[in-house]
Amino acid sequence: MPLLRTVLSGGLRAALGILETFGARGPRWEWKKRSWTQALEERLAHWENLGRAVRAPVRMCPACRMLVERSVATCPSCGGSMRGVAGGGVGRALSLVVPGAPSVSVVIVTVNVVMLLVTAIITAADSEGGLFGAIWSPSGVVLWVLGSKWTESIVEGEVWRLVTANYLHVGIIHLGLNSLGLVSLGPLVERSWGARKFFLIYTATGVAGFALSALVRPRIYSVGASAALYGLLTFAFVFGRYRSGPAGRAFSAQLGQSLLYMVAMFFIPGIDNLAHIGGAAAGAILALFVDPTEPRTPLGRAWLWALTIAGVAITVGSFAAMVITYPEHLANPPR
Repeated sequence: MPLLRTVLSGGLRAALGILETFGARGPRWEWKKRSWTQALEERLAHWENLGRAVRAPVRMCPACRMLVERSVATCPSCGGSMRGVAGGGVGRALSLVVPGAPSVSVVIVTVNVVMLLVTAIITAADSEGGLFGAIWSPSGVVLWVLGSKWTESIVEGEVWRLVTANYLHVGIIHLGLNSLGLVSLGPLVERSWGARKFFLIYTATGVAGFALSALVRPRIYSVGASAALYGLLTFAFVFGRYRSGPAGRAFSAQLGQSLLYMVAMFFIPGIDNLAHIGGAAAGAILALFVDPTEPRTPLGRAWLWALTIAGVAITVGSFAAMVITYPEHLANPPR
């Protein structure tokens, strides 16, 4: 870095000298000289800070602010997860060139958007409203083909619908409302419990919500991320209220306001409230058992990885089953 500073600073001075030789003068020129010199100094300082970050042997725990070795995945002081905390070494150097992986919340919202576009395109192919109309109100048959909750199909073996239904929506307004809730609440749970636990909680509460709906209301189609959103909300509320300190209880009180808004949604016609109840109940139950810290034993870490891999495999397998059955379902929709 000292050599780079010398070369770039010397090169700028030489270039300024050449321009002055050819007659660059006056107040405006002096202002430009200072601006260019200051910009170079700021850039060099930024590079030096990045260099120190790459060489740093430690990183700070976001929970207790303790400095721990950069290779440690769990804080030895409080047990908090160090995942997502930038450290030094080759990984930090590569992160300066290659953008970091998006959060699970962003991935879920992206999948939801893609699935709405797929639903709208298939709907528009057989309707007069075109793509614009299909985005606002996609076909219920198409939603069934792509994996909505439908008890008869689930009983016949298509249990994967309990997963795919979480990623489908009945129009752009439905998607927008659920996405707004997800980008508001999702990162909070993801930062506090880690990406793996967040994904497992989201999946488990969504499946539980549609399972209850399929059991009690078998003759309706049902889709949407709101069952999982209710699960995330009650999970954070119950944990903060009963398993955390004063700060958690204060946060839980704030979430209580959101619970009131979500209770009001029960009175909106056409909404699958049983899916909401199932997701909320599952979230509350999970909050009594799921710990926010990373597992401290090799067996605990192995279990968490095994559950994460199983959750991802179930989700990917559910979408694969939807693709495989798509031609048959498109040709033989339910009556």
